[in-house]
Amino acid sequence: MRKDLQFGTSVVESLPTTVVAGGGDNGVAVDSLRKYAVKHIIHVEAVTTTITVKLQESDASGSGYTDVAADQIVGGVNLVSVADTADNSAVQICGFNLKRYQRIVTVAGAGTCHAVAVLADNLSS
Repeated sequence: MRKDLQFGTSVVESLPTTVVAGGGDNGVAVDSLRKYAVKHIIHVEAVTTTITVKLQESDASGSGYTDVAADQIVGGVNLVSVADTADNSAVQICGFNLKRYQRIVTVAGAGTCHAVAVLADNLSS
């Protein structure tokens, strides 16, 4: 984990480099304890067919994940897609009032991608 003390942010890997083949790839649990906000940035290196990802949340890091409701996602939609013509591009997904653990999940598509989570520290705690 990298931490920027000046701005109070941390960056962690949330989806290791993954060869997506139809979806169903679960990202790494991101612990948001004592964090103000978390933004997931998904970088798609090569796209064969449109890659779609969503955000899930849980109270425990290893189980119980459910899809984040659309009204808890900035922008109101819990699916982001990268078109098959958009090699080497990035998209982001960010939620609010979420449970402690979050992860990115691939839903559909084919290609190679990875993601990081940028966590904003709760500087008052």
